[in-house]
Amino acid sequence: SIVFKAPALFFIGVAVLGVVGLVVPSFIIDSAIKKRKKAIARRIPDLLDMVSTTVEAGTALNSALATATASFDGPLAEEIAIVLSDVRLGRSRADAFNAMGQRAKQSDLSSLVTAIVQTERLGGNIGDVLDELAQEARAARLSRAEAIAAKLPVLMILPMAFFMLPALFVMIFTPVISNMMHFK
Repeated sequence: SIVFKAPALFFIGVAVLGVVGLVVPSFIIDSAIKKRKKAIARRIPDLLDMVSTTVEAGTALNSALATATASFDGPLAEEIAIVLSDVRLGRSRADAFNAMGQRAKQSDLSSLVTAIVQTERLGGNIGDVLDELAQEARAARLSRAEAIAAKLPVLMILPMAFFMLPALFVMIFTPVISNMMHFK
């Protein structure tokens, strides 16, 4: 058996392991959630384009969603497949879409769900609504990309200061120092 001569060190180690045991799983889950939400947001415009084109060609919404789901992979396709499965089991399409919005908790997907449910209730043209949603989703994705691009120059200052400037100083001052030593 192991005899602990320093019980304080043992308790500190247990406390550190306890904190790590609480923080690390939460961090891993949070990063997985963010990754899933990003993947969903990235695929929404493509899915909407395909579904709207298929609906405008005369296919029913459920068939268009099934066709789009078969063409895509990832979390959005999984969510749409769950919606279609719920509808096949007798759940109303509006309830199935609302459940998807609650599961995913992604803003773009929630607005998509709201628009589809509203259009279905009011009897509007679903193809036009899906086209408009696809354009809005692409515009939102473009604005997010522009915001990220605007932050890049600020983020590049530290790498440039630590890596490029020393190399530049070596390139500039090595010949100068060599010439100064040569003339002495």
